[in-house]
Amino acid sequence: MACLSGPRLPSHQLVTSLLRNFASATGGATQKQIINIADWVSQVRQSAQEGVVDRDFWRSVINNIRGPLADKLSVHHCAVLLHALATAGHAEFECMTLLNGRILGELEAMGLNEGEVPEKEEGAAADSGKADSEVALPSSCMSVSDCRLIARASGQSRMYDSQVLDVVAGVLVSRLSELHAGQLVSVLESYGRLPRLRRPMNGEEEEGHQPEAGNVQLLFEVAASVLPEYLPQLQSFQLCAIAQAYAKLGFLSPPLFSALCEELTTRLVSDDDLTAGSSRKRKPVTPLEAHRFIVSMATVVDIETVDDGLRDALRRCLEKMIKICLYYTTTQLDTKGCLQLMAALRKLKHYDEKFVNTRLLPTLNHHYMKSRAASAGDDGLARVHEGVLIVECLSAMPQATAMIARLRETIVYDVIEYIAEADLPSSDRAARELLSVMSRLMACLPSSESSAAVELWEASRPKLVRAVERRLPMSDSDLKRYLRICERVDDEEVASILSAELGATRR
Repeated sequence: MACLSGPRLPSHQLVTSLLRNFASATGGATQKQIINIADWVSQVRQSAQEGVVDRDFWRSVINNIRGPLADKLSVHHCAVLLHALATAGHAEFECMTLLNGRILGELEAMGLNEGEVPEKEEGAAADSGKADSEVALPSSCMSVSDCRLIARASGQSRMYDSQVLDVVAGVLVSRLSELHAGQLVSVLESYGRLPRLRRPMNGEEEEGHQPEAGNVQLLFEVAASVLPEYLPQLQSFQLCAIAQAYAKLGFLSPPLFSALCEELTTRLVSDDDLTAGSSRKRKPVTPLEAHRFIVSMATVVDIETVDDGLRDALRRCLEKMIKICLYYTTTQLDTKGCLQLMAALRKLKHYDEKFVNTRLLPTLNHHYMKSRAASAGDDGLARVHEGVLIVECLSAMPQATAMIARLRETIVYDVIEYIAEADLPSSDRAARELLSVMSRLMACLPSSESSAAVELWEASRPKLVRAVERRLPMSDSDLKRYLRICERVDDEEVASILSAELGATRR
């Protein structure tokens, strides 16, 4: 695959000087001031690359795009500006929508000028509202460089047009040989950041999900057939990025995933080879990369139904990741990372009790105790919320070891103590969160832990009554959940209050 390269950037002072000649910081340039649009766009790009942070300047850029330049920008200009605004952190929905709309208009004009017959594509008018404006376009309608800029800008800003991205994917499929492997991975990663492009799982359309045109799926399918050959050339973080991109969009490619597992296994064995010494030319696989890969695989792989090749390759890879990469480095994972890893290993049927009990659980305990010692005020609510997440995860563990029981008991009574001492927060959002913590923790307590359930209710009861008295907005499902708790602890007084409130919300 060929590699693209860019020109050397001019100095920051030169860029700023040129930019201010093209666009005044007080309201945007007039058409006379912008003598050459191509030069102006080029300088905007260079400004973004050099990190110009002048808010007035970027406001003038946005004003120019909205005003005098709106009908004068080419596809290339729009691609550069989209990327510049996203890179500089000044992406604005209206402006990004305008640029994407301009790209669609230019592409439509190109297709009509080429004499192509307009073709309707499934779901393609989702964002622009142009139900009958679809046209078949030649692969030369935009450069590969422009495609990469549009994809990256869309992924960075999360402001995108699915029609534009579908065209981009189609162009990249037809001109894949112009990308090198790293650039292709970057494109896939950008698409993976866009949740509306996700394919519904189990073959069912998600509620409110707009079916997209097929070029995005085609791009991922073609990439899956090409990438295995180039995996040895990529860095470990790029291998994990591939898995994450496919997982986030719901695409499963057993051959590609098997190749990823084999490549990572080979690297992990090399990492463990102490004789390699200074001859090793790459960085070892990091714990965060291993975590990212395992969680991604668990998202999309059904270990019960995948073929034997992928199942065996994944098993070998997980064994090496735990033994070589993760076993002595779990402290690099935060609480969320530990919980995600435990859930992923359980889903992949690779639950290593020794690893969980001797490494992950002590790490969770360390993180929680550290936050317990440091937190106060609003941070305390965040801490107990995190504590309930841990208890929920521990409740789903296949076996209750002594370590699990001790950690679980510590957190349960710490949360109860916090609720007992806390007042109902003044903000509705925080108040609902406190009550949610109570109800979720109660759901984790089995009937055998009735004493803990009673203590939790005694700590929570005044807050719940106060919430009803002050007319805290609560949904029917919330009220029903609290009613079930009242039935469990046999509190008829609060149950009658909640029943009356539930009846009032239905009237």
